[in-house]
Amino acid sequence: MSVHSPFGKTWLSVLPVAGAAIMLAWPFSMYATKRRDEATALSAVQQIQAAQISVRAAAGAAGYATSLDAFTTPCGAQVPLSIATLDTLQRAGYAIEVRAREAARQTGTDCRGRSLADDFYVGVQPRSARAAGQRAFAATSEGVFVFFDGVAPVERDMASGGLATPLDGLAAFKIP
Repeated sequence: MSVHSPFGKTWLSVLPVAGAAIMLAWPFSMYATKRRDEATALSAVQQIQAAQISVRAAAGAAGYATSLDAFTTPCGAQVPLSIATLDTLQRAGYAIEVRAREAARQTGTDCRGRSLADDFYVGVQPRSARAAGQRAFAATSEGVFVFFDGVAPVERDMASGGLATPLDGLAAFKIP
């Protein structure tokens, strides 16, 4: 007794090829997702760094914001950080930290009574290795830095000779 497929034998011969194509496409899809999430994280760090410049200008050069809510409920003419940016970052699987830099001094307060400091730290890193990319980013007033192990660089890593790579120095690693 033989079983006949309504699609014919041709359909059965295509099935292994389709399965192989799916198996090959999966890693590329995961790679593209990780790269997209990493780009989202980097964009958020760069937007916060730009917003910090706006905070400092709005405060009469008194200092930088030391908390994330300073960007979602800004003072005066400073540039607010889009809630959509923060939502996208969260959906991409990244956690964010905004604070005064470890050696920073408090220099005053903003219009809502939040402290300002003479330098800031913002770090963005994957919440889990499976949820997002492998690169993590951090910034201070000195620039943006990247770590390739999924942990946001801390200040000692961003210092001269530290383990973090300055974002503008990544071009040196590209193969011509």
